[in-house]
Amino acid sequence: MNASAAVAVEIDAGGRLRLARLRAQAPLVLRPTGPGQVHLVGGAAGPLPGDRLCLDVEVGPGARLTVR
Repeated sequence: MNASAAVAVEIDAGGRLRLARLRAQAPLVLRPTGPGQVHLVGGAAGPLPGDRLCLDVEVGPGARLTVR
């Protein structure tokens, strides 16, 4: 199985932290759990040997992100 997940955070025009992108495919699942925080949780029946998983994280200038 090939799966990917992507998260991007940035500071908006009002100076607030916001998720600019949050996309995931099982077995990679991203769950927003607070400002500037996401949890990477397992979904479906994986990962299994031979799976190819990709996680793309982008943090804009002045922003912060915790991935757990």
